[in-house]
Amino acid sequence: VLTAELRVVEGPGLVFPGAYEDVISVKSKIFLEVDQYIRITNNRTGDERIVQGPTVVTPEATEVWGDIQEVVYLTAGQAVLYRNRWTGDQTLETVCSTSSQIWVPSALQEVVDVRELIYVLPHEAMVIRDVNGIMTVYNGAVAGTMEGQCQASTGNGRAFFLPAYSKILRMTWSSYRNPNEEATDDTSTTDNSTRRLSDVQPKKSLPPLAWHEDENADYLDRDIVSKRPIKDMVYEFNRHTLARRLESIYVDQVSNIVSSAPKTTVTNIDLRTQKAFFSFQVQTSDNVRLLLNGTIFWQIMDVSKMIQKTADPVNDVWFKCRSVLNAAVSTATLSVFISSFNDIVEYAFHSTQTAAFWSERGLELQSIEVTGYSPIDEETAATLQSMIRQNVQRINDLQIQETDNDVAAAALKADISLEASMYELYTQQAANNLIVSETEGAVKGGREAQVVVAYFDGLNATFDSLEDRYDLFVQHKKLEAAETDMQQLTSGNATLFFAPKDMNLYLQMPKYGVDL
Repeated sequence: VLTAELRVVEGPGLVFPGAYEDVISVKSKIFLEVDQYIRITNNRTGDERIVQGPTVVTPEATEVWGDIQEVVYLTAGQAVLYRNRWTGDQTLETVCSTSSQIWVPSALQEVVDVRELIYVLPHEAMVIRDVNGIMTVYNGAVAGTMEGQCQASTGNGRAFFLPAYSKILRMTWSSYRNPNEEATDDTSTTDNSTRRLSDVQPKKSLPPLAWHEDENADYLDRDIVSKRPIKDMVYEFNRHTLARRLESIYVDQVSNIVSSAPKTTVTNIDLRTQKAFFSFQVQTSDNVRLLLNGTIFWQIMDVSKMIQKTADPVNDVWFKCRSVLNAAVSTATLSVFISSFNDIVEYAFHSTQTAAFWSERGLELQSIEVTGYSPIDEETAATLQSMIRQNVQRINDLQIQETDNDVAAAALKADISLEASMYELYTQQAANNLIVSETEGAVKGGREAQVVVAYFDGLNATFDSLEDRYDLFVQHKKLEAAETDMQQLTSGNATLFFAPKDMNLYLQMPKYGVDL
């Protein structure tokens, strides 16, 4: 009391205060384990020091300290972001930038955030904005060295730590999903960080906290009526702490687009083909209103252009295709649309596919498919049903006629094939008969020749002259022919007609001076 000096007596032992000394407080020593450290500040000089375990710390009389902290383990999937309180600079420390895997801050350093590794799949991209507002696109399909990584990626996906003074660009896109599909969990349309946050959220909502500084209390008063265990309070505290930390690494893209479509939060941009369902009203040239249903297939080709030109590419794609289809349908009547709506849609697609609208936004329109249409007015619906029935009847009649024609054509083809086969048969039979006749004629001629030769040879002794033998042979044949004729006349019902020259009859007509 006389000098106002403070002193600390370290145990174990007995302390007997002096005549002019007062016991201010009795405090426990600080026990630090191997993975712990504590920050101690001297209130008299303002100096700070960091004490790392394992050890037992006895602070000086003028020193104060905070909570015991755990060291940060630097691994391939974890890094630490710290701030130098003397200069205000922030630094990202990774396992690649230091030789030790255990990180303990120095006296003027404080932990800002312990950051996990961020993964970008090969079909994804992520946009990072630094403190100067410069956007950097991290494409999972592009090879290169990322922030805090010891090895360069090969293009089969990328992983990086969020750099200091940088935030992940978080976008809000419209969602045009198929109304016939069942609603999925919200986590299926949000980014990975939002899903990690939802994993630690309790299933039931909890009332606000009301803390009381009572170290011996088993429960902390929440309000006058209800109480809750300390472990639940700490759990909710960690949840809100995680929420604040996640919010600190995101920056929302400013958008002035007004749309009634449902919204979804996007941080990992999908570079694969995406689809958007549509169902909107169009009007034909004869003022018939129709409801078109279908799907739009599109893809992001250049993320940088997309970020610069639009805050909601899904909404731009949807409204652009709606405008194109509206213009295409408005030039056709209802009957023309019904008979050739596929051609109309195809024409609308090709007319806008190469437009500058898509290249300026880094997008590509791949196809527009109309899956159905229906009239809005009841009278038009009845007329359309009648036209559809007539078209169906016409198609059925055409199919029946085509079936009959196919049957007739098949029968005609069969007849032609049959006639061709018969022609081949007759031709072959004629050739065979010719061969048989030639063979029989040759045989018969040979026999006749042998008979004639024998006949002539038998007359050599009787007639020396060949002409006499020939005349005798001719007379012989005539007699055989006459004998054959007589046999046929006597044995049948034939009528014989003789000409004068056959009977060697001559009629003399002196009056006319001619002989018949």
